[in-house]
Amino acid sequence: MDVFEELFDLYDRECEEWLETSLSETSFAHLTFNHYQYLKAIDDLGCPTLSSLSEYLKVSNASTSAMINKLIHERLVVKYQSEKDKRSYYVKLSDLGNQIIRMEKKSFLLVTTRLVENLGKEQQKELLFLLRQGLDSVKSN
Repeated sequence: MDVFEELFDLYDRECEEWLETSLSETSFAHLTFNHYQYLKAIDDLGCPTLSSLSEYLKVSNASTSAMINKLIHERLVVKYQSEKDKRSYYVKLSDLGNQIIRMEKKSFLLVTTRLVENLGKEQQKELLFLLRQGLDSVKSN
């Protein structure tokens, strides 16, 4: 496993643990990673059509339709028909869906905060320097 994979796995595991703990206190403890993928994709895309969501996630239209129906049943997503093209449907996050996405983002912020708080000032500066250096090299490629 290279450094990037290890860093990603560590971060992802910590964020997932916090999110699972938070969701276990709600009626959404049963949601799977697949549910989150769809919610995140809808959040990323805004109000996508079902076909654009399928394309974005690289899954079949049938799979997308089945998952959207589950998310509608869970009251996490709202589906509505296009006024211009009655054959097209759009989906958007409901208020509950937005809450789940905010919880996921909060998990990332909390893990990052804990990480930084547990480092000394010099270590924080070095971490920031290394991250900036790595990101600058990505931009130049």
